[in-house]
Amino acid sequence: MMKIRICRTFVLKFGSQRTLKIIAVLILFSTLGFHLTRMNIAENTQLKEPRNIDKDGKDYGGKRQVIPSYSENENLILIYKTPSWLLKTTKSSNFIQCEISNCILTEDTKLLRFSKAVIFHGRFLPEDAPFKYENQFWVFLELESPYYTPLNYSYPQWRKSFDLTMTYRSDSDIFYPYGRIVKKENNTIVPLNHIEIMSKKEKMAFWMVSHCGAISERDEYAKRLQQYIPVDIYGKCGTLSCTKNILKCYMELSNIYKFYFAFENSLCEDYYTEKIYFSYYKDVNMIAIVRGASGYSKYFPPGTYIDTADFKHPKDLANFLLDLNSDDEKYLAYLKRKNEYKNSITLAEMFKKSLCDLCRIVNKKSKTSKQIDIKEWILESKCYQATDLNDGI
Repeated sequence: MMKIRICRTFVLKFGSQRTLKIIAVLILFSTLGFHLTRMNIAENTQLKEPRNIDKDGKDYGGKRQVIPSYSENENLILIYKTPSWLLKTTKSSNFIQCEISNCILTEDTKLLRFSKAVIFHGRFLPEDAPFKYENQFWVFLELESPYYTPLNYSYPQWRKSFDLTMTYRSDSDIFYPYGRIVKKENNTIVPLNHIEIMSKKEKMAFWMVSHCGAISERDEYAKRLQQYIPVDIYGKCGTLSCTKNILKCYMELSNIYKFYFAFENSLCEDYYTEKIYFSYYKDVNMIAIVRGASGYSKYFPPGTYIDTADFKHPKDLANFLLDLNSDDEKYLAYLKRKNEYKNSITLAEMFKKSLCDLCRIVNKKSKTSKQIDIKEWILESKCYQATDLNDGI
């Protein structure tokens, strides 16, 4: 209206009534065009199914693209934006060894439309969720504890989007632990050379750690132990270093140390990471001192490790370790017992097994009706605060 008044004043002073009408019409069309443009932008920003390509290569709205061919009986499994630690494993993963092997693994997000299952890593969930197609399984993958998993999963666009869980928790749809301890066949057990082993062990205990200040208060527990026994600390949280592959570090250090700390960053049920599993590899001839949630005996044979939970105070554990350190026969009893077991599967191999489990699930005739509230499911994790440091001993 302000523009019309200005134009009217201008015309009355300098032009005719006809000129005024022409200017008013031009302003009207200009305003109408502005509103139509806004409506078009609003319409185009609504959530729509992405424009994509079909299996025959036909374009649904973008440039023609070539996609891998696969039969109607095969199921695509997409790892959405593969995390760096999985890159090498996914390159070598296939379903040949699976009981049901008609699945194909891909990292190509352009194949989202055709994927029967999509695996999302919990720690790397993007802020915006992609479009979810009908009859698709969305899988929540996570190996870290809830304390160290970003809260993106709690966003509305993610919270109720998942159909399956693939985590370290034994109640997951697909159980994905860090390893599996099994008893060796009798004819595969190689007797230990006790004299040689004990002759090289010059030190008592070490801890390899680079995540300082963990919520489990493991730093404080180690500090308490250092008041009573010598403990060398390797990594960013200590003064020593080992520059080799981490497993090779454990193998070499096991020659000179009797014990090592396998302290978890969180005290959560079923959360037992590679630290404890290293103990059961060949040529790791030392005993792990573990500190995590209760339940180690469900996965690890008693008598092959030492659990801090069995001692009321760090000082009590220190006294027990000093006794073992001075008694070769008692110490060797742990090594002999541990030598009867092995870690039967690496973390990479466990991922491949989990993919086999997923392939079996997606081959069911119909998609499960279950829809997980992933925030509630994660909060159901049985995690605890440390209670073994309360009295300061």
